[in-house]
Amino acid sequence: LFAGQDGWIHQLEEQKVTEIGALGGFSLGSRPKLVKRFAKALGKNESLKKLCLDNCDLRDAGVSYIAKALLRNDTLDCLSLCNNSIKVKGASHLAKLLKDNKTLRNVSLNSNNLRDSEIEYFAAGLRVNDTLRILYLNHNHIGDTGTADLADSLAFNHGLVELHLRGNNIGKIGAQYISDALKANKNLGMLDLGGNNIGDTGAESLATALLFNQSLWKLNIDWNNLSDKGIVGFSTALESNKTLTDLRTWGNDFNEFGDPGMYQHVIERLLKRNKETKEKQFREALNSEESATWNRSRLMFVGQGKAGKTATVRSLLGQPFSSSWDSTVGASLSESQTS
Repeated sequence: LFAGQDGWIHQLEEQKVTEIGALGGFSLGSRPKLVKRFAKALGKNESLKKLCLDNCDLRDAGVSYIAKALLRNDTLDCLSLCNNSIKVKGASHLAKLLKDNKTLRNVSLNSNNLRDSEIEYFAAGLRVNDTLRILYLNHNHIGDTGTADLADSLAFNHGLVELHLRGNNIGKIGAQYISDALKANKNLGMLDLGGNNIGDTGAESLATALLFNQSLWKLNIDWNNLSDKGIVGFSTALESNKTLTDLRTWGNDFNEFGDPGMYQHVIERLLKRNKETKEKQFREALNSEESATWNRSRLMFVGQGKAGKTATVRSLLGQPFSSSWDSTVGASLSESQTS
């Protein structure tokens, strides 16, 4: 929604909008009064579900206002603040938000030049948060120290399902920290480490973690300077691991310059076995009273206007009923986890 300089804020104040996005290039960082007004409306709003403020030049001051406002908001489930130059002050306020907010399910902080010093704060918030499901930290400057903080939070976090760390500065030591966390974590299902520099040693650590982990179903380690030595361990780990169904290894030497070898065929066969096993278990569960895990599905609610579709979805997600909710215009998309 974008309607003039402050039309979208008026819509927010009037509780008539469920999603704000496409504000890229609208420099909120140079309009502190506008940011304060927006934050005040956001704190009182009971209709907004998705907020995208990518490329808005918020910087620390703007991010701090937004984070403070969301401490009073109990409806927003998706927040994107990509490319806003977040530093320590902004990261500390986001950490407090993670500690106290109980509705956010999806947070994107890509391309914010986040360093280990900022990640230390953010990881502290993640450590005690059990409601966030998806976290994007792609294309920042997270090194092994920051990765250690994130890995430590994964040992205590019981809600995160997807963690995206593509295009950072994670090396073999950081990969070892993540691997140690995966041995104990029972919730994370998708991990993206593509475009880092974990090397063969880091890949071997991740393969070893799969001998213990029973939740991860997708692992991305493409473009990580791996050779044949780095990938061979997965063929052994997958003999006993029955949950991983998707392993991305593009852009590494063994794929680009040579024959992938027998071990690669073994990996593909075992991944296919795991996928077929999961599908079989799901089909059997549908025809019986037994239960089975399922990674991801699409659910569509269709009906007449004002029939209560949005209220039903919110109820299923444990969110409160809002009497001021306007009828959804068009379609509304959301992503969440259930058990």
